[in-house]
This record gives sequence, structure tokens and C-alpha cells, in this order.
Amino acid sequence: MEFMGFHMVDIGIVALIAFLAIKGLVNGFTKELLNFLSIVGGVLLAARYNTDTVALLNAQNLIPHISDSFAKPVGFILIILAVFIILGLISSVISSLSSGTTGILSRIAGYVLSAARYVFIFSLIIFGVSQSDFFEKSATTFEKETQLFKPMRDIGRQILNIDINQTSTEANETVETNMSKEESNSTIESNINRQKPSSIEVAESNSSTNE
Repeated sequence: MEFMGFHMVDIGIVALIAFLAIKGLVNGFTKELLNFLSIVGGVLLAARYNTDTVALLNAQNLIPHISDSFAKPVGFILIILAVFIILGLISSVISSLSSGTTGILSRIAGYVLSAARYVFIFSLIIFGVSQSDFFEKSATTFEKETQLFKPMRDIGRQILNIDINQTSTEANETVETNMSKEESNSTIESNINRQKPSSIEVAESNSSTNE
């Protein structure tokens, strides 16, 4: 569905971002800059240094040992929390020192930063939706028909530092490994069944022995 040459999904995304960014007019440039850095900087750092952070913590024995299978999610959460806490403290200090008035230029800059922050957030959401099996068909349709879906999906992928081709290759390798294991188990069971004497053979053997 289109309106004046634009897909309704594109219009909806732009309208929602423009509406949510109004908060930037109230907060002003400084507060919105810290909000922007807390989300954007936190996710960028967490996506790239999650395993390194966990490896450092394990090496220093600062917390109970974290296994490799949980390294990425735990490291991601720890970095996000650290960035939020640090920038939250900085924001509190700046707010207490600054005056209560916010100039027009500060409000406009705050609105722009707030809009950029929501573009960032929506890009992550769109990328997550595009990778979901449940929304795969809809994602493919939106990618062909809309102007914003594909570029925002690519932004989300770059933010999270994810190679789609590598992810697909790893998934295929996992499937192939599981299939190989199943085939191996089937072969072993088949060989075992061949080695087992049938009930008829056992009966004939007992009959021969009795004779």
C-alpha cells in the first residue's frame, strides 16, 4: 500500500521517529547527546568486545568463571550496564551544574540527536525481524517494496557487527554436523542389528544342539 509514492511502512517509520524525537526538544542537546552515546556507544562496544570483556574478567578472577557458551550474552549485558551507569552519572552531574533554561539551538540539536537515536533503535529492531523465521516472508516483501527497510536492516547488521553470510554458513555447518551424527548413529544401529542373531537362527541353533 502506497501514499503519494511512499509505502505505508516507510511513512509509519518516519512518523514514529519524528514523534518520539520530540522529547529531544525538551531535553536539549547535552542530555540527548549523553542518551545517544549511552545507547549507541553501549551497543557498539558490547557487540565488538563482549567476549574480550569476559576473557579479561575470567583472567582476573573478579567474578565466578563464565563459560564460553555464555560469554557473548554476559559480556554484552555487562558492557551495556557499565556504559549506562557511567553516562548516567555524568548526566546527573551536568544536570545539577547547568541552568534550568534551554536555548532554541540546543533544543533543535537535541531533536536531531533524539531522531538519530530512534533511527538506531529501529534499525536494530528491523534487523532482528529480518532474521526471524516467523517474519521471513514479510521481511522479504518489505525489502522489495519499501525504501527504508533494507538500508535500516543493513545499519542494524553493521551496528551488531554481524556477518549474515557467516551466520548462514555456521547454521548450515551445524545442520550438516547433526545430519552426519544421525547417519552415523543409524549406521551403528544397522551394524548392531546385523550382528544380532535372529530368533529363527537361535531356534534352529537350539534345535541342532538338542539333536
